[in-house]
Amino acid sequence: GLRGVQLQGEAALVDVEKAEEEVLCLRKITNQYALQDIFNGDETGLFYQMPPNHTLATMACSGRKGDKTRMSYMLTTNADGSEQLKPLVISHSKQPCCSQCKTPQSLGFDYHFNKKAWMTGVIFQ
Repeated sequence: GLRGVQLQGEAALVDVEKAEEEVLCLRKITNQYALQDIFNGDETGLFYQMPPNHTLATMACSGRKGDKTRMSYMLTTNADGSEQLKPLVISHSKQPCCSQCKTPQSLGFDYHFNKKAWMTGVIFQ
């Protein structure tokens, strides 16, 4: 019969005890500031040419090597939610294809590019 099969990918382990220690240390620092002055930014990536890691199959099958072509996004807001920065988008193209007639700024995001679409220190200078 037909069944769902998950194709194996990458995995990472977290040291929970160390993470809890760091949370306490960070809490001591952030308690000195108002919530509106504490910002958090998080990066996420979109591997837009990556094949899925789930499939329907009638028997066991192997996965395909994934294409790692990516776009990186950074979303940032302050702790009380009163201010959100424009999304930062990083791709490998000099001009994003979604903005052929408009600038990224007019579409509401900041855009940078480099060969691997990575967040680098140069972007934040």
